[in-house]
Amino acid sequence: MVTARNSNIMEILHSKSIHVCRNKLIESIKQTIYQSSLFYETVYDLDSLVDSNRNKRQYLVNLLRDNSKIFIQRGREDVKKLQFESRFESGNLRKAIRVGLREYELILTPDVNSSTQHQWFYFEVSNMETNYKYTFNIVNCKKINSQFNFGMKPVIFSVIDALKGRIGWTRSGQDICYYQNNYCMQGQKKNYFTTSFTINFPHSEDICYIAYHYPYTYSQLMVDINRWARSINPCEIYLRVDKLCDTLNGNENPLLTITAPESTKNPINKRKLVFLTARIHPGESNASWIMLGTVEALLSHSTYASSLRNDYIFKVVPMLNIEGVINGCNRYDLTNEDLNRCWKNPSQIQHPTIFHTKSLLEYCSFILNRRPFIFIDYHGHSRRKNVFLLGCPNLEILNVNYCSESSQLQQNLVIRTCYIPILRYLKNKGL
Repeated sequence: MVTARNSNIMEILHSKSIHVCRNKLIESIKQTIYQSSLFYETVYDLDSLVDSNRNKRQYLVNLLRDNSKIFIQRGREDVKKLQFESRFESGNLRKAIRVGLREYELILTPDVNSSTQHQWFYFEVSNMETNYKYTFNIVNCKKINSQFNFGMKPVIFSVIDALKGRIGWTRSGQDICYYQNNYCMQGQKKNYFTTSFTINFPHSEDICYIAYHYPYTYSQLMVDINRWARSINPCEIYLRVDKLCDTLNGNENPLLTITAPESTKNPINKRKLVFLTARIHPGESNASWIMLGTVEALLSHSTYASSLRNDYIFKVVPMLNIEGVINGCNRYDLTNEDLNRCWKNPSQIQHPTIFHTKSLLEYCSFILNRRPFIFIDYHGHSRRKNVFLLGCPNLEILNVNYCSESSQLQQNLVIRTCYIPILRYLKNKGL
């Protein structure tokens, strides 16, 4: 899935139908009352697969070959039920239960070492038939509402389409809604919520990937960094890639430095520092796509990009929670902590990316005496649309009214959702 991109076509929000949500809610109530009339067949169980040495060996074999193409050619004429898989980078699906001819209840895996945080999903589906509608109900969501109720669609990637050179990731799905279900959270008087959508697959015997949002993996990041390093002209653009630190699992956390080459007329020590970070929450893959666009804009040959490189030194940490991204987490890292709450007192052992990012900021500020001009941390949001800003109380350089008048931002920046200052917000984060 590395290098798989989405279309540049503007996406149309789906029209929510109150009748769809009402019918799904009524159906959920019927299932509770008449459970004996339903058949439940577990078709995918990650826990059982992890415990099986035989399946572990087969999984490793599958990783060493292009299994998607082989499976498409082989087919499974004798089985009509869907087949699922989630044992790949950023994948998340714990169990799939068939509850109807073409309807499945899906259970997501919580973040590593956690029993909560169920939102990000990313799984493989195969053995489908075209011209039939398949309904997927993700039944252990916890947020009280979702953009799936306000026009958002899940994304899908078809291997057959990709082999034919067509568009990669696309929005798909009908009858989409998000509602509270009848499953009770353990030890609480609250119920889970269901994300429900129906998909008509474009091809029979295809392999498709379905995700909450366009995935952007750690492997994709490293491929992009390698591509940037090979494509730039060092006489025009200064790009350096350093290792900021190693993660808990020993993965390299890259640090990018982008500016213009030094000259006598424009020495580097006269340029202001700009710090950019992203993906502290693994489920916010849109933050990585915004960071991708930012870096590619800074490395472009436009007059504006050249002017920025001449005036500023950009320090970029494109992925703060690498382990969470790799393991398909939604918010936490391997220590079951929200890294965005660890800035005040990060541990060098438990929170290495936060510790070293903060150390670099402090080194520039107090040792080099070069306080950053601005620090920007890219996030996504599960219930807000468009672009909005959160800023510190003494952030004089950020003029929201100016941003709203900018031709580049006025179509997407929503001023009423910007919050400057955010003292209470920062206090809640422990900053």
